[in-house]
Amino acid sequence: MIILAKKFSLQPILSYKQKLEELTQIELSQLKEALIIEKEVLNSLENSHRENSAKLRSYQGHTELDLDSIRQIIMFIENLQSKIILQKNVVADAEEKVEAKRKQLLKIMQDRKALEKLKEKFEEEAEEAIRQEELRSNDEIGTNLHLRIKTNHANIAEESAD
Repeated sequence: MIILAKKFSLQPILSYKQKLEELTQIELSQLKEALIIEKEVLNSLENSHRENSAKLRSYQGHTELDLDSIRQIIMFIENLQSKIILQKNVVADAEEKVEAKRKQLLKIMQDRKALEKLKEKFEEEAEEAIRQEELRSNDEIGTNLHLRIKTNHANIAEESAD
């Protein structure tokens, strides 16, 4: 009799890990996109700071100074410097989130791979058990067939002797 293969008992966990891995990859992708946007904002602020600093230097080089314009540019540059500092913090936070999500994804992938190896081993053992059961069954059939043939020969021999 061939036994039916048992179901891999950790399959629900493996399926969960696969779905979790997919979701985490999506989240990581979204975090990377957000990081790119935050870096672009920072670059824009830094470019504006450079442009306005150059503008200030050009005003300061003129013999006629427009103090109100210079004062406005200086205040704008100081405001930009504050925004740049804040944006650098935002970028650093976004980079930390990306790194944390990447590490989380790596851990999930390692767990999934370990479960897949366990599943492969389970399937190999199940296949081997089925092969062994088939061999035993075939041996049993062969033995029974041999006994029947031997019994039939003995019966025929007894009938011939009579």
